[in-house]
Amino acid sequence: MRLIRRVVATVLLLILAGLMTGWIMLHGSLPRLDGAKSLAGLKAEVTVERDARGIPTIHASTREDLAYALGFLHAQDRFFQMDLLRRKAGGEL
Repeated sequence: MRLIRRVVATVLLLILAGLMTGWIMLHGSLPRLDGAKSLAGLKAEVTVERDARGIPTIHASTREDLAYALGFLHAQDRFFQMDLLRRKAGGEL
């Protein structure tokens, strides 16, 4: 009876550890939507505001800074999709 309890407890702990690892990996690929971030390559301050649906509005003083911030946001928002497609193509899912 003790052996069965230990086996069941071990299996439950392994399942819980697997679920936690999966959650941490998936959560790490989601974009950070609030806070401040400094990016090398910007000449002036750029402000990004998101509405209730998460759609960004970019305020920048130069077109180059605006394009740089737009590229950063595009990569940030689509990282999960790009990573998923890369892993699917590589047979790593």
